[in-house]
Amino acid sequence: MGELIVGHLRPSSAELGRLLRQARLEHVPVSAMNQGDRWTLDGVEVEALWPPSNGERWLSGNNDSIVLRLKYGSVSFLLAGDIEEPAEMRLWARTGELHADLLKVPHHGSKTSSTEQFIDSVGPAYAVISVGLRSPFGHPAPDVVQRYQMRRIELLETGRDGMVTAETDGKSLNVRTYRVSHRTQ
Repeated sequence: MGELIVGHLRPSSAELGRLLRQARLEHVPVSAMNQGDRWTLDGVEVEALWPPSNGERWLSGNNDSIVLRLKYGSVSFLLAGDIEEPAEMRLWARTGELHADLLKVPHHGSKTSSTEQFIDSVGPAYAVISVGLRSPFGHPAPDVVQRYQMRRIELLETGRDGMVTAETDGKSLNVRTYRVSHRTQ
């Protein structure tokens, strides 16, 4: 049956409220995940870096997104949800170093996310923007794309490159898209 995991159990938007009601109607268990939650799954260390557990609320529901760091051996991934600049800065201030080999770019590459400080703190070899080929919101923002390119980060976009698959044995990282295969040692 599965489980629905959210950042806060109190809805921050009408959409989240509808999702929570639907989960109750279908008897799907719902739980909250917050900063500091950790577990290991098949040797993969999973750590919730965001949202804070103090119930802090944001003007944008995007900043309630769950941010996870996955680590297997010496390879790590940062899945940054839809967080925007205020959450990026608070996350960086709380954790300091956010390094990951692969970053799921926050908020589809929106102009409201991917600050220079955040990108530099993560320092990924790869950054993946989950976005349609022609986003009605104009994602990714050209300035955001340029920030990654200036740092020589391999930038992949699902709309342009197709599905992105990242595999690791804990030592190396193999990234494939529908179009091309990439590998780091």
